[in-house]
Amino acid sequence: MSADSLGRVHSRLYIGHKRAEKPLSLAPPRKMKIKDSVWTLPSHWASALVNDDRTGLSDDEETTLDSVLAELGPDWYCVGVSDEPYFTRLHDARQHGVLACDVLDFTFHCQVQDVSEELDDYYDDEKHRDAYNSRICGMLLS
Repeated sequence: MSADSLGRVHSRLYIGHKRAEKPLSLAPPRKMKIKDSVWTLPSHWASALVNDDRTGLSDDEETTLDSVLAELGPDWYCVGVSDEPYFTRLHDARQHGVLACDVLDFTFHCQVQDVSEELDDYYDDEKHRDAYNSRICGMLLS
C-alpha cells in the first residue's frame, strides 16, 4: 500500500453507517507548540547560524559558536535575523569570551509537543478505539 493510499483510506472506509467525509489519520491528534528565543550574537556569525556556512570563521570562533549553541540546546534552529547590526558589549556571547562587537538579533525556534491528558487517554476511550480499529481493518482489507 503506497503512502498516498494510506492518507486516502477514507474513500473505502465507513464508520458505522456513515461514510467518512475527510481523510482519517491513524495517529491520535497531536498539538505542537513552537517556542521562540531571541539572542543577540555577533553579526559575523550570521552566515553560520542562518545558512550553516562556517567557512568564514576561524577554529576558535567555531568552538565559541558551538559552546553558545550548546547552551541554547540541540533542537533549536535559527529562523530569522534583524536587518541592521549595532555595536554593543552586552550580548549573549559575552560569557563565552566574545568582546564588544557588531551584533544582530537572531530568532531561534524549537518545536515541542504539547502532551495533554486528553491525548494520553485517547485509546482508552471506546469510541476512539473502535474508530482506530476500523481504520486498520479498512487498510488491511483494501
